Amino acid sequence: MVDKITLWAARAALAIWLGAVAAAGYPTWEWWRFESEPGGTFSGFDCVGRWGHSSWVDWLLTPARTDIGAILSVSEMWAVPALLVVGAFLAGRGCGGPRVAGRRGAAALALMAVARPLAWDYFDSEACTSVPLLSRAWFAEVVCGWGNTETALLVAALLVLLASTLTPRGPRAPLPRAAVTTSSGQGISSGPDKSYPDFSGMFATSMVSVAGIPAPRSPVPYEHRGMVWRRSVALLIDYLIVVHILGAALGGLLSMIPGASEPGLEYGVFNRVASWTLDFEPRSHAIMLAIFLYFWSQYVLWGRTLGQRLLGLRVVPAGPMITRRVMDVLAGSTADPADTTPVAAGAVPGQEGGRRPHGLRGRRAALRTLVFPVVTLLPEVGWVVLIADALVALLAPDGRALHDLAAGTAVVHDRRSTPGRLASPSVPDRR
Repeated sequence: MVDKITLWAARAALAIWLGAVAAAGYPTWEWWRFESEPGGTFSGFDCVGRWGHSSWVDWLLTPARTDIGAILSVSEMWAVPALLVVGAFLAGRGCGGPRVAGRRGAAALALMAVARPLAWDYFDSEACTSVPLLSRAWFAEVVCGWGNTETALLVAALLVLLASTLTPRGPRAPLPRAAVTTSSGQGISSGPDKSYPDFSGMFATSMVSVAGIPAPRSPVPYEHRGMVWRRSVALLIDYLIVVHILGAALGGLLSMIPGASEPGLEYGVFNRVASWTLDFEPRSHAIMLAIFLYFWSQYVLWGRTLGQRLLGLRVVPAGPMITRRVMDVLAGSTADPADTTPVAAGAVPGQEGGRRPHGLRGRRAALRTLVFPVVTLLPEVGWVVLIADALVALLAPDGRALHDLAAGTAVVHDRRSTPGRLASPSVPDRR
């Protein structure tokens, strides 16, 4: 009787998964239908409006709102919501924890539905000015902006939650027993009774299997990995610092160069990237160099950025870099990459083989920074890397993104400032 109930639940879950894919694919269908119509253009206004920042809230949030709108637009065009549902289904089947992947996928879809009307720029045609952010008129416009696309995304989120609940649990891969040594010399291991899935290796396999590079096992205990929402908030803080503080400093330097224009980051980084070309341009290359130095220098000195410091996160070495794995394959080495990682060898997390008390080595920090965020700023290819990086970080239970896998790093929860000391084990991110 139990087997029959399980079988019927699995069949019902599969049907619901298909319904979720259809609902998540509606925004893409609507986007392309609008683009294919002969009159599929936005109508203008009969007045010349003032699109400047009317308050400090507009000045602070307009860049993020503009870039989030651009990311959502590209996501709808490339059917990312539907791919997210498929990825959540495959992640649940692959790691044996469908509810974890389902909750994360549903949360991402719901967030996209809510963020979509929030990212729009509303204009008051009667007053010939933009509607100030967080004003009463702006909230009214946001409520009126809720449409079929947002409803479809929210329905897809609910269907993913229901399907992941009905999907039977499969076998779970055991987490490698890799000890983490604190500064007091006491080891913290995953323990024999803990069996968290190592799903990041599956993504690494899909990324490098063509070249025959062995996928690294994750050597950091699951309890010490950074949580998805903390990493997202930390990235938002770093984004605001780059746009406002670093952008203002860069604008002052560019003003000293004859013929160089302002960086123009007040309306978002990706809005500026869309107009870049691969030809040499002092403004675009200066922005990329400044962003690289902002992340790379902090990874080398402290092992975390300002945003990660505020959220209690730290980047630690958690395996060989992809360049090391390529060299091992070319040399014919068959050693397990997890056996050569600094953490698995007993080094203190946050140290590169015991040499550096805080940060990463320059090469590891440079590779991590190049994959993200520098490559995401390149025209055309940057969108592909950005979306792939976000999907991997969202669907992998350990939260390791593509740039973590490439650089052999992991983000851990560490609020203590003492070198080489980790905070007490945090609760695994199950969302």
